[in-house]
Amino acid sequence: MIAIILIGSAIFLIYSGIKSNHEITLSKSVPISSYYTNIYYITLFNINKTILFDNRSTIIANSMFYILTKNFTVTAIVNSTANSINGTYTVNESIKTDYWSKSLGSSEGVLKKEMTIFIPNFNYYEKLINITDKQLQIQTGGYTIILNISFNGIMSYPYGNIPFNANNSILIYIGYPNITVNVVNDPKISGNFYKQVYVNLESGYNYAYFYFGGFLLLLGIAVVFIRLPSIYDVIRRQSVRGPSPPSTNMLIEINNLEDFLRVVKQYGKVPIAFDNGFYIIDNDVVYVYYNKKSN
Repeated sequence: MIAIILIGSAIFLIYSGIKSNHEITLSKSVPISSYYTNIYYITLFNINKTILFDNRSTIIANSMFYILTKNFTVTAIVNSTANSINGTYTVNESIKTDYWSKSLGSSEGVLKKEMTIFIPNFNYYEKLINITDKQLQIQTGGYTIILNISFNGIMSYPYGNIPFNANNSILIYIGYPNITVNVVNDPKISGNFYKQVYVNLESGYNYAYFYFGGFLLLLGIAVVFIRLPSIYDVIRRQSVRGPSPPSTNMLIEINNLEDFLRVVKQYGKVPIAFDNGFYIIDNDVVYVYYNKKSN
């Protein structure tokens, strides 16, 4: 009975393991296109002609001799894969010296392919510094113009619109011997457009069913082929050979081996085997089990 239960359970578990591999549908994001927008800056210096620069009056550079510089322009260039970009930008300007700093206000503009971000006002800066130096009784040398720039717009693509929100700073040092323009970071936004697709896959087998089912199957087979000793064999192995039960004692006949083994254990006696069965003697009482009835 136990073997049948074990083997039946094993078959059920193995069947469940086979059924555990089934088709499932998964949602997956697949890239279908990309977007990219980068803003970089060009500084164009208007300079006095000099043989150092082949008598040119303009030059694109990040640094220029102060003595040669008439003025300069910082231009933002938009490099984008978008069909169009709409939005605005804001420039917050401030001045900083070794002794003090001051906000110089802000300006706004419309996002487009090229934008003039900054043109310095040297006369205003020098006038402000001279007045402040007199009031503070200090001597200011070079100074730094700080531009904090923010962009807010929308990039338009066939697959949808992407917000373009970015910030960066430009530090412009004005003094001897050079004017230096340092862009802290170029604004950049990139990524992918995705669409949802559904993919049919197999879930894979749950091998725990097979492992446990195989264990139960082996256990059931073992129960079938490994014969447990019978009660008769147990009593026979514990017994000693002796004569037939004495007729002078009170005799109690026990009809089955299970009850006889129980009595043996109860009284702690060694069974005595004789031709027709087994018996034990407790005081004057004989407990006997006959293999077959004797006449």
